[in-house]
Amino acid sequence: MRVLVIAALAVLLAGCTDADWDHVMSYVPEGPTVDEETPAVASPAPSTGVSEKAQRECADWATERAGDAANQNFDPDVMQKVHDATYADCMTWAVRLHR
Repeated sequence: MRVLVIAALAVLLAGCTDADWDHVMSYVPEGPTVDEETPAVASPAPSTGVSEKAQRECADWATERAGDAANQNFDPDVMQKVHDATYADCMTWAVRLHR
C-alpha cells in the first residue's frame, strides 16, 4: 500500500516543476563579447629579467581571463582588475621559474 501511495505522490509532484529544460541546457549568455570590450594590455616592465616570449604569454593569458569576465557581463573596471591581477600573477611565476 505504501508503494502505491509513494508512486502516486511521485507522479503528482513530478508535474510541479515549470522548468524549461531545453532552454536551460542550451543557455547562451547575452552580452559583450571579448572583441567588443577588451581591456588595454599593460606594457611589461623591462627590468623583470623575463623573456619577451614569457611576457607575451602572460599578456595573452591576462587578455583571455579579462575576456572571460566580459563574457560573464562584468563591467570594464572589473575586467581591467582581472587583467591586471592575472598579468601580475603570471609575471611573478615567470620570474620565479626563470631564476
